[in-house]
Amino acid sequence: MTQGGTAQLRPYFADGPRGPLFCLDVEPAAAARRGHLLLIAPFAEELNRSRRMMITLARRLAFTGFAATIADLHGTGDSAGRFADASWRGWLDDLAFLRREIGDRGPLWLAGIRTGALLAAAAMAEDRAGVVGALMIAPVSSGARFLAQFLRIRIAAEMARDRRETTAALKARLEAGETLPVGGYALTPDMARALSEASLAKTPPPDVPVLWFDVAAQAVPEGELRARLPEVWRRNAVRVHGIADAAFWSLQEPTVPARLIDGIVARLEAVA
Repeated sequence: MTQGGTAQLRPYFADGPRGPLFCLDVEPAAAARRGHLLLIAPFAEELNRSRRMMITLARRLAFTGFAATIADLHGTGDSAGRFADASWRGWLDDLAFLRREIGDRGPLWLAGIRTGALLAAAAMAEDRAGVVGALMIAPVSSGARFLAQFLRIRIAAEMARDRRETTAALKARLEAGETLPVGGYALTPDMARALSEASLAKTPPPDVPVLWFDVAAQAVPEGELRARLPEVWRRNAVRVHGIADAAFWSLQEPTVPARLIDGIVARLEAVA
C-alpha cells in the first residue's frame, strides 16, 4: 500500500465473475470512514480520458473521510477480457460482485460517470441493498442517443478516408449481427442493443439521496436543469447542481475538472 498525503492507495486484482478485475482502493488514513464510493467509469475511450478525474476525486474524498473503489469492469482497462468480450449484463454482474466485496467497509454510494450513471441506475433497480446514496456525474440519460454519438466517431474517421457511412446504415449492420470497430473498440451487436435500451427515463431513481451534477461550459440554473431531467427523476430526493467546467471525458489531454470536483466533495460532505 502506498500513501500520499492522507490518502492511501491500494491496487489489486479481484476475482470477478468473468475473470480478474483490476481495482484501486483509495482510502482515508484515519480508521473512521464517512462512507465508501464505488466509482463507475464511462464507456470506451471516455474511460481513459476520465481516469485522472476519478483518481483526483477519490484522493480529495479521502481527505474528508470517504473511501473509494475505482474498478475496470470486464473487458476494459487492465481487467480480464477484451472489449469485444464485454457485455452490459456482465458489467452489472461485476458491479454486484464489487458491492459484495466492499461489504461493510462504510455506507455505500454508487457514483456513475457518463454512461456509468446508466449502469448505476440499473444496478440499483436490480438491488438497492446496502446503497445509501448515488452520484450521477455528467450523466448520460439516453443510451440510444449516446450510441448514435459513438457511431459518429466511426463516420468521421471514414469521411477522412473519403468513405461515406450513415448512422442508420451502421445500426442496420449491428442489428444484422456484425461487430463494428469504432474508435479502436469492437462494438458488438449485444453491447449496442443493450446500450440503446438503457435509459434513465425507464429507470426510476432509487429511494435514496441522489446528487446530480451537470457539467457545461456555463452552469445551467437549477430550475432549467431540473426541467431537463427525465420525468421520473424530477423529485425532491434528486438534488441537481449545474457546474461550469470542462467536458473532461471528451478531451484528449487528461484534464482535472477542479470546479466539478470541488462541487462534488462539498455537496457529498453536506448530505453524508
